[in-house]
Amino acid sequence: GSHTLQYLFIYAPQHPDLPELSMSGMLDDLQIEYYDSSLKQIQPRQQWMASKITEDYWQEQNMAVDALQNHIFRKIAPLVTILGIRYIQVLWKCTVENSQNTTAFVKLNVHGLGVVDCDLFTVRCRGLGVFSVLIGMIEDILKNDPTFIQLLNPRCVENLQTVLRAGKTALERKVTPQVLVFERSSTAEMSTPLLCLITAFYPRTINATWLRKGEPVSEDLTVMVLPNHDATYRMEILIDIKNNDPSNYYCQVQHCSLPEALRVT
Repeated sequence: GSHTLQYLFIYAPQHPDLPELSMSGMLDDLQIEYYDSSLKQIQPRQQWMASKITEDYWQEQNMAVDALQNHIFRKIAPLVTILGIRYIQVLWKCTVENSQNTTAFVKLNVHGLGVVDCDLFTVRCRGLGVFSVLIGMIEDILKNDPTFIQLLNPRCVENLQTVLRAGKTALERKVTPQVLVFERSSTAEMSTPLLCLITAFYPRTINATWLRKGEPVSEDLTVMVLPNHDATYRMEILIDIKNNDPSNYYCQVQHCSLPEALRVT
Protein backbone atom coordinates (compact mmCIF):
# COMPACT_ATOMS: atom_id res chain seq x y z
CA GLY A 1 0.00 0.00 0.00
CA SER A 2 3.02 2.31 -0.02
CA HIS A 3 4.64 3.84 -3.09
CA THR A 4 7.28 6.54 -3.43
CA LEU A 5 8.02 8.74 -6.43
CA GLN A 6 11.33 10.57 -6.41
CA TYR A 7 13.37 12.60 -8.85
CA LEU A 8 17.10 12.91 -8.34
CA PHE A 9 18.66 15.91 -10.10
CA ILE A 10 22.41 16.44 -10.41
CA TYR A 11 23.60 19.93 -11.34
CA ALA A 12 27.29 19.88 -12.29
CA PRO A 13 28.17 23.00 -14.30
CA GLN A 14 31.90 22.69 -13.60
CA HIS A 15 32.29 18.93 -14.02
CA PRO A 16 33.60 18.04 -17.50
CA ASP A 17 32.54 14.36 -17.31
CA LEU A 18 28.87 15.04 -16.50
CA PRO A 19 26.04 16.86 -18.29
CA GLU A 20 25.26 20.22 -16.72
CA LEU A 21 21.91 18.89 -15.50
CA SER A 22 20.62 15.30 -15.30
CA MET A 23 17.52 13.78 -13.74
CA SER A 24 16.49 10.21 -12.92
CA GLY A 25 12.84 9.54 -12.03
CA MET A 26 12.21 6.51 -9.80
CA LEU A 27 8.97 4.79 -8.78
CA ASP A 28 9.97 2.85 -5.68
CA ASP A 29 13.12 1.04 -6.95
CA LEU A 30 12.17 1.20 -10.63
CA GLN A 31 13.60 3.83 -12.99
CA ILE A 32 10.72 5.25 -15.04
CA GLU A 33 12.17 8.34 -16.75
CA TYR A 34 15.44 10.12 -17.49
CA TYR A 35 16.61 13.57 -18.59
CA ASP A 36 19.88 15.34 -19.16
CA SER A 37 20.83 18.64 -20.72
CA SER A 38 22.21 16.95 -23.84
CA LEU A 39 18.86 15.24 -24.57
CA LYS A 40 16.80 18.40 -23.95
CA GLN A 41 13.69 16.37 -23.08
CA ILE A 42 12.56 13.67 -20.65
CA GLN A 43 12.57 10.09 -21.92
CA PRO A 44 10.53 7.14 -20.57
CA ARG A 45 12.47 4.19 -19.18
CA GLN A 46 9.55 1.71 -19.01
CA GLN A 47 7.43 0.57 -21.95
CA TRP A 48 4.20 1.21 -20.07
CA MET A 49 5.36 4.77 -19.39
CA ALA A 50 5.86 5.32 -23.13
CA SER A 51 2.56 3.74 -24.19
CA LYS A 52 0.11 4.81 -21.47
CA ILE A 53 1.23 8.27 -20.33
CA THR A 54 -0.31 11.20 -22.21
CA GLU A 55 1.66 13.92 -23.97
CA ASP A 56 0.44 16.48 -21.39
CA TYR A 57 2.36 14.62 -18.68
CA TRP A 58 5.63 14.82 -20.60
CA GLN A 59 5.13 18.51 -21.39
CA GLU A 60 4.53 19.27 -17.70
CA GLN A 61 7.58 17.23 -16.70
CA ASN A 62 9.77 19.17 -19.10
CA MET A 63 8.34 22.43 -17.74
CA ALA A 64 9.18 21.31 -14.20
CA VAL A 65 12.77 20.49 -15.19
CA ASP A 66 13.11 23.87 -16.91
CA ALA A 67 11.66 25.62 -13.85
CA LEU A 68 14.06 23.89 -11.49
CA GLN A 69 16.99 24.74 -13.74
CA ASN A 70 15.97 28.36 -14.30
CA HIS A 71 14.68 29.22 -10.84
CA ILE A 72 17.16 27.46 -8.58
CA PHE A 73 20.30 26.34 -10.37
CA ARG A 74 20.89 29.42 -12.49
CA LYS A 75 20.07 31.80 -9.64
CA ILE A 76 22.60 30.14 -7.35
CA ALA A 77 25.19 29.72 -10.13
CA PRO A 78 27.26 32.70 -8.83
CA LEU A 79 27.44 31.03 -5.41
CA VAL A 80 28.53 27.78 -7.08
CA THR A 81 31.41 29.60 -8.74
CA ILE A 82 32.48 31.52 -5.64
CA LEU A 83 32.50 28.46 -3.38
CA GLY A 84 33.98 26.11 -5.98
CA ILE A 85 31.07 23.67 -5.71
CA ARG A 86 31.51 20.69 -8.06
CA TYR A 87 27.90 19.53 -8.03
CA ILE A 88 24.54 19.95 -6.33
CA GLN A 89 22.06 17.12 -5.84
CA VAL A 90 18.35 17.85 -5.56
CA LEU A 91 15.91 15.19 -4.37
CA TRP A 92 12.23 15.93 -5.06
CA LYS A 93 10.15 13.24 -3.39
CA CYS A 94 6.65 12.28 -2.31
CA THR A 95 4.97 9.16 -0.94
CA VAL A 96 1.46 7.71 -0.93
CA GLU A 97 0.79 5.22 1.86
CA ASN A 98 -2.61 3.53 2.15
CA SER A 99 -4.09 6.24 -0.13
CA GLN A 100 -2.80 9.02 2.17
CA ASN A 101 -0.37 11.60 0.78
CA THR A 102 2.75 12.53 2.67
CA THR A 103 4.59 15.82 2.44
CA ALA A 104 6.45 16.61 -0.73
CA PHE A 105 9.88 18.18 -0.26
CA VAL A 106 13.05 19.24 -2.00
CA LYS A 107 16.48 18.34 -0.60
CA LEU A 108 19.65 20.03 -1.85
CA ASN A 109 22.94 18.27 -1.22
CA VAL A 110 25.83 20.65 -1.93
CA HIS A 111 29.15 18.88 -2.46
CA GLY A 112 31.52 19.57 0.43
CA LEU A 113 29.11 21.85 2.33
CA GLY A 114 26.16 19.75 3.50
CA VAL A 115 22.41 19.52 2.96
CA VAL A 116 19.46 21.90 2.76
CA ASP A 117 15.92 20.54 3.25
CA CYS A 118 12.97 22.57 1.92
CA ASP A 119 9.37 21.60 2.68
CA LEU A 120 7.25 22.56 -0.34
CA PHE A 121 4.07 22.99 1.70
CA THR A 122 5.41 25.33 4.39
CA VAL A 123 8.12 26.82 2.13
CA ARG A 124 10.63 26.53 4.96
CA CYS A 125 14.22 25.35 4.60
CA ARG A 126 16.72 24.01 7.12
CA GLY A 127 20.50 23.95 7.07
CA LEU A 128 23.63 24.92 8.99
CA GLY A 129 26.65 27.21 8.74
CA VAL A 130 27.31 28.61 5.29
CA PHE A 131 23.77 27.65 4.32
CA SER A 132 22.28 30.57 6.23
CA VAL A 133 22.72 32.64 3.06
CA LEU A 134 21.64 29.84 0.74
CA ILE A 135 18.54 29.04 2.79
CA GLY A 136 17.26 32.61 2.61
CA MET A 137 17.90 32.70 -1.13
CA ILE A 138 16.01 29.47 -1.80
CA GLU A 139 13.09 30.45 0.44
CA ASP A 140 12.79 33.75 -1.42
CA ILE A 141 12.77 31.93 -4.76
CA LEU A 142 10.04 29.57 -3.57
CA LYS A 143 7.90 32.29 -2.00
CA ASN A 144 8.25 34.88 -4.75
CA ASP A 145 7.67 32.63 -7.74
CA PRO A 146 4.19 31.02 -7.58
CA THR A 147 4.73 29.35 -10.97
CA PHE A 148 7.60 27.34 -9.54
CA ILE A 149 5.54 26.23 -6.53
CA GLN A 150 2.60 25.27 -8.77
CA LEU A 151 4.88 23.09 -10.88
CA LEU A 152 6.42 21.21 -7.97
CA ASN A 153 3.67 21.24 -5.36
CA PRO A 154 1.47 19.25 -5.43
CA ARG A 155 2.60 18.02 -8.87
CA CYS A 156 4.70 15.24 -7.36
CA VAL A 157 1.69 13.57 -5.71
CA GLU A 158 -0.40 13.98 -8.87
CA ASN A 159 2.39 12.45 -10.94
CA LEU A 160 2.63 9.54 -8.53
CA GLN A 161 -1.08 8.79 -8.93
CA THR A 162 -0.79 9.06 -12.73
CA VAL A 163 2.19 6.70 -12.87
CA LEU A 164 0.53 4.18 -10.55
CA ARG A 165 -2.53 4.05 -12.81
CA ALA A 166 -0.39 3.61 -15.94
CA GLY A 167 1.76 0.89 -14.38
CA LYS A 168 -1.06 -0.92 -12.57
CA THR A 169 -0.58 -4.23 -14.41
CA ALA A 170 3.21 -4.24 -14.01
CA LEU A 171 3.15 -3.04 -10.41
CA GLU A 172 0.44 -5.43 -9.22
CA ARG A 173 1.94 -8.55 -10.77
CA LYS A 174 3.11 -11.36 -8.48
CA VAL A 175 6.25 -13.41 -9.06
CA THR A 176 6.71 -16.42 -6.77
CA PRO A 177 10.16 -16.73 -5.18
CA GLN A 178 12.38 -19.78 -5.29
CA VAL A 179 14.21 -20.57 -2.06
CA LEU A 180 17.61 -22.26 -1.93
CA VAL A 181 19.67 -23.03 1.17
CA PHE A 182 23.45 -23.48 1.15
CA GLU A 183 26.04 -24.41 3.73
CA ARG A 184 29.17 -22.37 3.09
CA SER A 185 32.72 -23.28 3.95
CA SER A 186 34.36 -21.39 6.79
CA THR A 187 37.91 -20.97 8.06
CA ALA A 188 36.71 -20.20 11.58
CA GLU A 189 36.69 -23.09 14.03
CA MET A 190 33.24 -24.39 15.07
CA SER A 191 31.56 -21.95 12.68
CA THR A 192 29.07 -22.90 9.94
CA PRO A 193 27.69 -20.12 7.68
CA LEU A 194 24.24 -20.91 6.23
CA LEU A 195 22.87 -18.89 3.30
CA CYS A 196 19.19 -18.60 2.40
CA LEU A 197 18.87 -17.31 -1.19
CA ILE A 198 15.39 -16.13 -2.21
CA THR A 199 14.97 -15.23 -5.89
CA ALA A 200 13.27 -13.91 -7.96
CA PHE A 201 10.18 -12.34 -6.41
CA TYR A 202 7.82 -9.39 -6.84
CA PRO A 203 6.54 -7.25 -5.18
CA ARG A 204 9.43 -6.29 -2.94
CA THR A 205 7.61 -6.74 0.38
CA ILE A 206 8.60 -10.08 1.86
CA ASN A 207 8.92 -11.68 5.27
CA ALA A 208 11.80 -14.12 5.54
CA THR A 209 14.07 -15.33 8.31
CA TRP A 210 16.02 -18.26 9.70
CA LEU A 211 14.29 -20.42 12.31
CA ARG A 212 15.95 -22.72 14.82
CA LYS A 213 13.68 -25.45 16.15
CA GLY A 214 10.71 -23.33 15.12
CA GLU A 215 11.88 -20.08 16.76
CA PRO A 216 13.10 -17.02 14.80
CA VAL A 217 16.84 -16.36 14.97
CA SER A 218 17.85 -12.70 15.34
CA GLU A 219 21.56 -12.84 16.20
CA ASP A 220 24.47 -13.17 13.75
CA LEU A 221 22.23 -12.39 10.74
CA THR A 222 23.22 -10.53 7.58
CA VAL A 223 20.30 -9.56 5.33
CA MET A 224 20.38 -8.03 1.84
CA VAL A 225 17.58 -7.26 -0.62
CA LEU A 226 18.80 -6.46 -4.14
CA PRO A 227 17.12 -5.72 -7.50
CA ASN A 228 17.40 -8.13 -10.42
CA HIS A 229 17.75 -7.09 -14.06
CA ASP A 230 14.13 -8.10 -14.82
CA ALA A 231 12.54 -5.76 -12.22
CA THR A 232 12.22 -8.52 -9.63
CA TYR A 233 14.15 -8.82 -6.36
CA ARG A 234 16.37 -11.29 -4.59
CA MET A 235 17.08 -11.63 -0.90
CA GLU A 236 20.06 -13.16 0.87
CA ILE A 237 20.01 -14.07 4.54
CA LEU A 238 23.30 -15.29 5.96
CA ILE A 239 23.54 -16.79 9.43
CA ASP A 240 26.68 -17.94 11.20
CA ILE A 241 25.89 -20.81 13.56
CA LYS A 242 28.37 -21.99 16.16
CA ASN A 243 28.35 -25.30 18.01
CA ASN A 244 24.91 -26.16 16.62
CA ASP A 245 23.58 -28.80 14.27
CA PRO A 246 22.66 -27.22 10.88
CA SER A 247 19.75 -29.66 10.55
CA ASN A 248 17.99 -27.74 13.35
CA TYR A 249 17.74 -24.67 11.09
CA TYR A 250 15.41 -23.82 8.23
CA CYS A 251 14.61 -20.73 6.21
CA GLN A 252 11.00 -19.53 6.26
CA VAL A 253 9.57 -17.25 3.58
CA GLN A 254 6.18 -15.50 3.47
CA HIS A 255 5.17 -13.60 0.33
CA CYS A 256 1.88 -12.51 -1.22
CA SER A 257 2.50 -14.89 -4.16
CA LEU A 258 2.67 -17.91 -1.84
CA PRO A 259 -0.52 -19.59 -0.51
CA GLU A 260 1.29 -20.39 2.75
CA ALA A 261 4.68 -19.96 4.38
CA LEU A 262 7.48 -21.83 2.61
CA ARG A 263 10.13 -23.58 4.72
CA VAL A 264 13.40 -25.01 3.42
CA THR A 265 15.78 -26.95 5.66
